[in-house]
Amino acid sequence: AIRSAIGLNVFRLIPDDGASVSVQQLAQETGADERLISRILRACASTHVFDNPSEGHYSHNAASRAFLKEQNRDMFQQMYDFVGKGTYALPQYFKLTNWKDPNDYNNSAFHLGQNTKLGFWEYLKEDPERMRLFNSGMRSVATIGGENKSSGPFPFEILVGADPTEQVTVVDVGGGRGQALEAIHENYPLIQWNMILQDQPDVVEDAKAKGLPSYIQGQGGSFFEPQTVKGAHAYIFRRIFHDWNDQDSQTILEQTRSALSPSSRILIFDTVVPSVQAPRDLALQDLNMMSFAGMERTDRQWEELLKASGLRLVKFWRSNVTKHAVIEGSLP
Repeated sequence: AIRSAIGLNVFRLIPDDGASVSVQQLAQETGADERLISRILRACASTHVFDNPSEGHYSHNAASRAFLKEQNRDMFQQMYDFVGKGTYALPQYFKLTNWKDPNDYNNSAFHLGQNTKLGFWEYLKEDPERMRLFNSGMRSVATIGGENKSSGPFPFEILVGADPTEQVTVVDVGGGRGQALEAIHENYPLIQWNMILQDQPDVVEDAKAKGLPSYIQGQGGSFFEPQTVKGAHAYIFRRIFHDWNDQDSQTILEQTRSALSPSSRILIFDTVVPSVQAPRDLALQDLNMMSFAGMERTDRQWEELLKASGLRLVKFWRSNVTKHAVIEGSLP
């Protein structure tokens, strides 16, 4: 129902001043059947999205107002259209694969649900609108998670050496449009930064076109290839590894390990699932990632992944501001 309301643009047609609007008026403005709109909004209101103050009339409430932001609508749409179909196909996929834990990016429930031969990322890149929805939706995730202005729980000042005028080099691997680097720069303005954003060439070019700050250098490439920046103070991976199975994640880490100096740190911004009584949202999020052979990991699984990649777990940095921890790794 919510996805249909997004498709009808209903969230933007209902006034934000608390006044209600009739389904008759919405039908006139959208061209949709009046009874159809009534049934869709009735279902939305039953989940506390929109208020239904009188028969045939609907108004905004706190939950529905969240969808006035385009990035929140895009987040819901891409979860429903892209991820959701794969998640719904999981039971059928399990049966077809004899109940094996999904670990093949090129043969996943996503392929089954979308009826495609393309992997998740290739599917997005096939259509510019899909990629736009995904990138916009990820900004919504960062906002809801309290990460837009937060540099996370890791204290970046400890990267500064004995000479405070020395440049501190950080590489954001798979960093999208550079939001994480911008947050770090804003929260630690006195550090002399050398900031490098790495992502797919088209993503980096898009970031530059949209106004990448002058203090960030953009580099196109792939994290499945050897890291070209050697001996940086820190290599950041934010919400990267939950997209990938252990084998692919190990490959990514190994390609970075070869660039590390003895003092370099790997900083993984990601979820750490409690080993006992995991909260519902993290457990369900793991099912979503499972649909294209990714996974959310426990502290033990993170430690095992780092060890298998020839790295050492240094520390879990946690915060009450965001559900994402920072998993710090280094050379043994």
